[in-house]
Amino acid sequence: MPSSLLGAAMPASTSAAALQEALENAGRLIDRQLQEDRMYPDLSELLMVSAPSE
Repeated sequence: MPSSLLGAAMPASTSAAALQEALENAGRLIDRQLQEDRMYPDLSELLMVSAPSE
């Protein structure tokens, strides 16, 4: 979101803090989803085929 849109609604320091918090929350959400995803086998394991090397 452009800072010009946020500037009218709240001071710059508040908007920077809000954006930082939103970014940290998004990072935690991604970490949680990755952990949950690791609980299940990969499709290659389910199909019993070799996974492509990275």
